[in-house]
Amino acid sequence: SEAQERVNLALAASRRAMELGGENRDVTEGLANSLVLAGEIYQMNGSASLAAHFFQEAFSLLEPAAGNHRSCAIQFVWLRALTFLGQIDQARDIASNLRASGFARWDFQIFCQDHVLLADSGLAGN
Repeated sequence: SEAQERVNLALAASRRAMELGGENRDVTEGLANSLVLAGEIYQMNGSASLAAHFFQEAFSLLEPAAGNHRSCAIQFVWLRALTFLGQIDQARDIASNLRASGFARWDFQIFCQDHVLLADSGLAGN
């Protein structure tokens, strides 16, 4: 699909940036986010095993530092990877911590609502 082609291009660019620039927060976040997006696209297209591969790769990339990382954006990517890998209790803890920190991006709120990660999604009207 076109979405798969685009995410594969993003993955290739992110992997190349990682090779050239080393591990910095922006590059790591970009690659991890691309991996999770790839997993979501393949999951929607019925390729569960390939999707799981991408989610696991994002998890492995972020795992060494995610627990101590202060970047809300990286924590959100970590939360998504955990959710898709079925680690819901840990994802709920991260979602709660992100919301308590004031992180309120619309995609975070929708993701938490869609995956029932917060008792109260924090969306207007709830």
